Amino acid sequence: MDPNGQDPLSNVRKSYQFRALLRSKLSYQKRQFKVNICCVAICPFMMVAVGGIIGIILKNLISKKYPRSNYLMCSNESALNNYNLPLSRTNLAALPKADTSNVPNSISDQTYYVLNSYLLPISISDSSGQTRPFKIKDNSPSCVWAFDKNYEFSNPYLLNPNVSLSQRIDSTDKPDPLGGWLNTVFLSQNAIKLVLNQKIPWMLVRDAPSGGAGYRNRLPPVKIPLSAISQSGLASGSIFQDYLASNSTRSLIQSNGGSGLLNQIDTKFYVNIISSNNTIPYTFQPVPWFQPVQGNSPTHEDVDDEIASLIKSTLSGYQSLDPSIFNAISGNSSDSDSITPLLYYYGNTSSITAEMPWGALVFNKADPDNREWNYTLQIGDNPQISNAGSIPTVVERMVNQQASLGNGFLRSSLKNSEAGIIHLLRAMPQIYIYEFGFPIGSLIGSSLYPFGVSFLISVFVLIIVKEKEDRILVMMQMNGLKLSYYYLSHYLHFFILSLWSFVFFLISGRIFKLEMFNQSSIGVLVILLIIWANAMISVSFFLSSIFKKSGSSQVLVYLIVLWGVIIDSAISFIYTNSPPLAYLIWPPFAMYRAMSRLNAVAISTERPGYTFSDIVPGDDVFNCIIALIIGWFVYLILAVYLNLVIGSDFGIRKPWHFFITDFFKKQVVIPRELDSYNESELQFEDLDVKAERNRVLNDQFSHDNPLILRRVRKVYPGGKIAVKDVTMTIDKGTIFGLLGPNGAGKTTIISMMSGLYKMSSGYATLAGFDVTTQTKQVYRNVGICPQHDILWGDLTVSEHLYFYARLKGILPENEKSTVDDVIRKVDLTSMSNVLSKNLSGGQKRRLSIAISFVGNPSVVFLDEPTTGLDPEVRRTVWNIINGNKDGRTIILTTHSMEEAEVLCNRIGIMAQGTMRCIGTQLRLKQLYGSGFLITITCDKIFLPQAKVFIESILPPDSQIIDNFINGASWEFKPQPNLISNLYDQLYSKKNHYHIDDWGISQTSLDEVFLRIIGEDESGATE
Repeated sequence: MDPNGQDPLSNVRKSYQFRALLRSKLSYQKRQFKVNICCVAICPFMMVAVGGIIGIILKNLISKKYPRSNYLMCSNESALNNYNLPLSRTNLAALPKADTSNVPNSISDQTYYVLNSYLLPISISDSSGQTRPFKIKDNSPSCVWAFDKNYEFSNPYLLNPNVSLSQRIDSTDKPDPLGGWLNTVFLSQNAIKLVLNQKIPWMLVRDAPSGGAGYRNRLPPVKIPLSAISQSGLASGSIFQDYLASNSTRSLIQSNGGSGLLNQIDTKFYVNIISSNNTIPYTFQPVPWFQPVQGNSPTHEDVDDEIASLIKSTLSGYQSLDPSIFNAISGNSSDSDSITPLLYYYGNTSSITAEMPWGALVFNKADPDNREWNYTLQIGDNPQISNAGSIPTVVERMVNQQASLGNGFLRSSLKNSEAGIIHLLRAMPQIYIYEFGFPIGSLIGSSLYPFGVSFLISVFVLIIVKEKEDRILVMMQMNGLKLSYYYLSHYLHFFILSLWSFVFFLISGRIFKLEMFNQSSIGVLVILLIIWANAMISVSFFLSSIFKKSGSSQVLVYLIVLWGVIIDSAISFIYTNSPPLAYLIWPPFAMYRAMSRLNAVAISTERPGYTFSDIVPGDDVFNCIIALIIGWFVYLILAVYLNLVIGSDFGIRKPWHFFITDFFKKQVVIPRELDSYNESELQFEDLDVKAERNRVLNDQFSHDNPLILRRVRKVYPGGKIAVKDVTMTIDKGTIFGLLGPNGAGKTTIISMMSGLYKMSSGYATLAGFDVTTQTKQVYRNVGICPQHDILWGDLTVSEHLYFYARLKGILPENEKSTVDDVIRKVDLTSMSNVLSKNLSGGQKRRLSIAISFVGNPSVVFLDEPTTGLDPEVRRTVWNIINGNKDGRTIILTTHSMEEAEVLCNRIGIMAQGTMRCIGTQLRLKQLYGSGFLITITCDKIFLPQAKVFIESILPPDSQIIDNFINGASWEFKPQPNLISNLYDQLYSKKNHYHIDDWGISQTSLDEVFLRIIGEDESGATE
């Protein structure tokens, strides 16, 4: 110590405390190795492994039934049918095989089938918005898009269809099949091909203020009259094309056209299929048309309003359809695989779809003379309408319109209606491997991953609550441990366990090749799990502050985790996109959502897995990470607050408003002495207690006494006065017995002297240090043996002592000698490496006493050290206590008066917070005992005469205290020669008075105790 009483090694000793606690936690976990492996390693491994194993098994079973197929798509090799259309992949035998020597990145021993189309499914939606797949074959689009028909022919995609340019007037964006799309022979066998590829392009248009864009009327459908059908046309299949390309049809269309550049766009025909009584007649709708927006000088808002109105009208039309229309193509009808149901569907929906524009053209300027055009192309998407099967995607509509507008700009500016631009788009060759790749393992795992990363919450809560319930935390606090060190060591301990668990979580995901672990960036996963580890620990601290019993905490926290996973799964079905931010307030929900998003992207074929570049503001995973970070700090603050307010069954709780009131509260200085006090509180003190107070207050004692109390007082927040003005000093080398009934205030005094509770007023020093202001030094000089053994079952005797030696700041070089010396003093040398859970009751008490002796403290508090022990073990403990009293002060609380008589040099008896008496055993017996007790027994017939005889030989001030049917007892104070006279008289006359048995004894300490507390305070409670 320096001259100011400060410890120069204070900071070093702080680190010893923290290291001691952390090392004890790790030692405990080492003992629990099997449990740890199960909880920390096997649990997350199994949560991942279940999904992985099931996925592998099912994938292998399905792969046997549907073997892998390799395709070479969109190459220069031809894979066309007789109509020059791409062959279907469903008939592998008909597909040509590629020469792998000419295919880069191919596998030489694999067969690659040539495809001139994509492997893309097509789906539609019914009136309720439910997506239903088409049950047709060969529904894949080709590898070429042709937005104009005046292209040159080349192999293998643009073969000559043997149709004149004037006859290529269909509304598809695909190359012509042999004979053309409108060839009757082709349509008789492939009508569905046209249905799936033709389009109804029309747009709303708002012309420029100065005009120039114009408009284009919607023309009525063209129906070919029977008189125009010729036998030659039917035979060649060109009857529709001949009629529609004829001059009479063209003049009809041109005479009813619109104006401006939009009228320069080529006219094409959409085939209306009207299904009625299984007959399918055709009419031909000229397309495109451009309908002016209603109103004078319409604005952008007018355009939006008109589109919104058309969307509502179209959706209403779909909803009014008979559900049987959708059932016909959804697998609910017997002929759902045939072409007829699809034609029936389109025959009923095409008229509704035709009323929905592709978008809007808003022109600000249209000046073909100066070749200046300024316009906005507005194209949006409505899922229900798009999924109806006739509306192309946004990109397709944009490209189609731009291609048409390009020709219109060219022709209007050149004043040449024959000019044109060829718009062709061809996909690059690519290899496609078709095999069963449905991520069964990842889909199953997505339900199990949350358990794999959050099961530790219940483990962490159980550890903390169990230590509170077993009073381990209180024991460590009474030995000088700061609460902040305790939670910091737990934090690091839990963080290490979390990292260990997550390592197994990631390894298992990699082993089973699950998409979330292989497709996502490992860095993203690691960062997410590290942030989650911190948030999970904060949540664990928060939950542990609520519970007081380990049993209830284990069950309820497990249910919280379980229901959290279930609720998150339900919410995920409701909010398929970003959930409300309030939903992410609970950190587990944020973590589950982040993993769900990572998993969904990993199994998606639309984009690669998550990388750091994807985590940007607005992204789901970014929002979840921010929510986890916020939750990390919020729940940590809540945990600190609730631990101070709720606390445990041991210690002091703060009021809920302490963070407000403490801010404005003035610093309260605890007075060292009080000039006045309430005399009525001390009315039961005897003269010796008052003399002791005067002696202490007047400094009439040795100032090197280890324990000095001056007017110590404790008032609990509820107003209960637990200790009333206790003033005393205890000499070195003394065993002081602090006796009293339950609730007398004994434990409160020990708690205040050990720094666990603060005094309400008064002043006390322990080993010369102020217990209020110099708690660090007090902790190093005090030892505590609680009433109940507070031990870790999986730490050995020596490990317990090493822990408390480090807690008290014993330097590393002195640890071993200190521990060995204490073990020797309590006679546990042979048991030093035995786990405490394997010790007997007496050995556990000796270990608890040994803990109190660690560090050679100046003052040791032993709280009922022999409660529950058999007489032989009790004698052993007494010998240990007696053998270790030299050089220190021992304060002993006990309910055994025999123990107090054997051990204590000085005794103080308390009742209801008041020190009733204080002194040596002899002094107390003199003051509160009657001196001696005489007892007789005899037959009830002779008892009256015997009582008269006894009272005649006793002093006049003797009192009868017991009067039974066959016996009686008297108390009396001895006088000179009285005891010997009594012996002589009783011995000689007992037979005369028929006294069967008699005895004379001195008053015991039990009688003194009962006399003091039995007057009016035996009902005290604490």
